[in-house]
Amino acid sequence: MYNKLYPDFKLTPDNCDKEPIHRPLAIQGHGHILVFSLDKIDYLYAMSDSIPNLFNIEENVIWTEPVIKWLPKPLQPIFNKINTPKEWNTVDSYEVEILNQQFDVIIHIHAGKFILELEHKLEAHLLFPVSPFGVLRNVSQFLSGVNTKEELYDETAKQFKSLSGYDRVMVYKFDEDYHGHVVGEAKEQHLSSYLDLHYPATDIPKMARDLFLKNKSRIIQDIRKEVHWLKFNPEANPANERLDLSFAQLRATSPIHIEYLNNIGVRATLTLAIIIDNKLWGLIAFHNYSPYCISYAARKTCEIVVDVFVKRLLEIENQVKIEKAAELNKLTNALHEKLNINFDISFQIIDRLKDVEGLCNADGVALISDFAGVHVRGLTPEKSKLSAITDWLDSSSISNSIYYSHNFTAELPKAIEINKKIGGMMACKITEGHPFYILWFRYSKPETTTWGHKPEKDFSQETNENGEVILSPQNSFELWKTHNYNVSKRWKQYEVDTIETLRRNIHIKELHRKAKKALQLEEDIKRITYIASHDLQEPLKTVTNYLFLIQEELEDNITEDIKYFSGRTEKAAERMKFMLNDMLNFSRTGNDENYALVDLNEVITEVIEDLHAAFECSQAKIEVGKLPTIRAVFIEMKQLFLNLISNAIKYQKPDSIPELNINAKFESHEWIICVEDNGIGIETAYIDKIFGLFQRLHSKHEYEGTGIGLAICKKIVSRFEGEIWVESIPDVGSKFFVKIHQTFFKK
Repeated sequence: MYNKLYPDFKLTPDNCDKEPIHRPLAIQGHGHILVFSLDKIDYLYAMSDSIPNLFNIEENVIWTEPVIKWLPKPLQPIFNKINTPKEWNTVDSYEVEILNQQFDVIIHIHAGKFILELEHKLEAHLLFPVSPFGVLRNVSQFLSGVNTKEELYDETAKQFKSLSGYDRVMVYKFDEDYHGHVVGEAKEQHLSSYLDLHYPATDIPKMARDLFLKNKSRIIQDIRKEVHWLKFNPEANPANERLDLSFAQLRATSPIHIEYLNNIGVRATLTLAIIIDNKLWGLIAFHNYSPYCISYAARKTCEIVVDVFVKRLLEIENQVKIEKAAELNKLTNALHEKLNINFDISFQIIDRLKDVEGLCNADGVALISDFAGVHVRGLTPEKSKLSAITDWLDSSSISNSIYYSHNFTAELPKAIEINKKIGGMMACKITEGHPFYILWFRYSKPETTTWGHKPEKDFSQETNENGEVILSPQNSFELWKTHNYNVSKRWKQYEVDTIETLRRNIHIKELHRKAKKALQLEEDIKRITYIASHDLQEPLKTVTNYLFLIQEELEDNITEDIKYFSGRTEKAAERMKFMLNDMLNFSRTGNDENYALVDLNEVITEVIEDLHAAFECSQAKIEVGKLPTIRAVFIEMKQLFLNLISNAIKYQKPDSIPELNINAKFESHEWIICVEDNGIGIETAYIDKIFGLFQRLHSKHEYEGTGIGLAICKKIVSRFEGEIWVESIPDVGSKFFVKIHQTFFKK
């Protein structure tokens, strides 16, 4: 059967998890199928071998004649919906009668194929006793009164058994490795219970799990019923054809799965997918020990009932999460309030390890820092091992997230051996300030798992008379127990979220601490600059005065050497005076908060008047365009343009006349003001340096100045979140640009 079901796939014990169960060349025997191809819609592409007998038509006619000529009249209105694909791709079924037989017709589109399935109409006693709306109303009412997950699993199984009539219904939950766990069950009294049994992931391989994400329900009416084989139109090269039946209701069942069901005595099944956040959470598994089936409409109603279950499950989980998270957040907030931004955070955490331990219900906690050392409380590995653990975390590229595991010793390198009492660990790295790790630990508690059978893939292999390999799956269903001694109670998501909140709070505290230190440093610099520039004025005056007195005293007897040295000293004192004045101006810049509307045209006019002597001496020419009015401090704007214009006059080539142009343009919600000159220009290597304090590009003998003017300009511009930059060509000239955002425009 394997070779015929999958002609291009050779089944072995090693590849059974790759069995292409989505494209068997057969369907289940309780229905029939017609397939139409999008590229040749008027002729049949494929069918089950039961169709000619069902329609009482010769097979040759079906393949060679247009569909409309041989298709039974009750099916023609349905077939005509091909012209409106939205109507064809529907979850609704249609009731038809063909040659005195009643059918439910199910249609869908997939992979360029229009697929029409016919299921024999079930007898009335197999249908739901009430309408789908009544079913949903009753189930919602029952489940809304359930307040724990355990009660929800139990009540859901009971509701589905009552509705469907199957012998056994199980709520089957997957763990992170897709091993299954029966968490709820309702059954006939004579049947043994599967409740709380576990089943390995190999029982429902990945291929099958992926199909449940596409097709939420799967029914098998009778595992012993003969299948109907697919036949393809001879013009379609049948030997190479494959048909994807992922969304089909009648898709044939894997022979391995049929054998598995046969080994546990099950004849019929229904399986519903439980999907949460696009992930397969689990299944509702229905078993019957004799042939059994419910209608397509009933199955679709059951899918909606699963949605009701999911909704209630999430409500219960969220309520628990909210309550637990509220308790932990209270502790987190209390710790946050205790942290003082005036001191290093890691040292404060050390003093409060008891509080930190309780944030995620841990049995011990450790802080590991190159700066603060290693500090522990409660259950922890040896101190020498803790640094090795943090090194492993760093090398594992998980240091930037919250790491947690209930069995982390299994992930540790073998070289790191720790106390066997430890099972679980959560780790958080704080990267702000002096980086450090906080590690939480939990005791290991022996964990016993009871499996429905030995949790290893177990196949017996035979070869039939045709040379075909026959695999028989698990045939021993004796209970099997496994023990794990290195696992702890699992970390809850709300506990992980609490630690993430702690990390975020520490980050905020550290930012506030850095900001406060930066503000304090800025204040200290301002104070030192002011003191240096203000208080040094007095001794500088004393030096200048004594020089004057010495010169007067020695007026008649002064030598050339004394005259030279006193002149040098006087010039140095004069330069210091200018530098101290500029430092004083720099320290004062930004202190005035009296913003007002400032017309930059008036500012330029005053600057030109103040620099009248410089303009007259250099014969400088200046053109000024229309400038905007902005919200600023007038004296600072005057200082800004005074520095830019005086520099343009000062830094000139010998024997040249300075030419300045000041203009402004509006661009993308910003004014850009340009001060252009024809001076000596600036080398590219120095363009990024000229706005720093005391940055002089020329000696004091070439050009006077202290190297503070452009730093003052940058400080002024930064006051209104603006930008200042320069574009320059040596020996050609420079363009200084000032950008002002619309927030500071005239209003």
